[in-house]
Amino acid sequence: MKTYRVTCFYFLAIVFIVSLLACAGSPDISQKSESVPGVEKIQLTSIDLIQMRTPLEVEFDNIIFRSFESTDQFKKDYPQACLTCKASIITQLKSKKTYKNVTDDVNQNLPGKSLFVDMKVVDMRIAGTQARIWGGAFAGNSHMDVLLELRDANSEEVLHKKVLSTTNSAFGAAWTFGASDKSLPSDLGTLMGEYIFRIVPSTK
Repeated sequence: MKTYRVTCFYFLAIVFIVSLLACAGSPDISQKSESVPGVEKIQLTSIDLIQMRTPLEVEFDNIIFRSFESTDQFKKDYPQACLTCKASIITQLKSKKTYKNVTDDVNQNLPGKSLFVDMKVVDMRIAGTQARIWGGAFAGNSHMDVLLELRDANSEEVLHKKVLSTTNSAFGAAWTFGASDKSLPSDLGTLMGEYIFRIVPSTK
């Protein structure tokens, strides 16, 4: 009889957790936007592990972040993700003190050679706080994939096109009660800033 009660208790506990995860909100459900066929996807894990790739043949004075698109569903579920990610990219690039200007103000008339940066979120899932607290590692990994296009501002020629992605550890996120889930857009932004720095030569 005691064994039966224990079994029932664990069964009800599992049902409760699963129900809670299901009701925790749409951000906890893996969402797929349109794919990007034919474009290489690069997983970014840390600044130290970003591989050196062939730099662009043209040097630039200015880097202008022209657009950061996202689907309506992503905007609804993660309203600050794009802004946070872009801010971290710009901060990382400015910290290098390599380019004359790094900005998202497209109305500036900047002297010198300029590079446009266009971005688009193609996939994103960030585990919610409640799901992480109650489900721990079972809430799954959080991830964010961004299509990056670098264009010559004068000719609009696409010079570089990749999908940049990062994923956190579900176990690490559980250990920190979701801290690495919340910081994922900012973390990806820092990694993307470093990636851009390594492939975009400066005139300085």
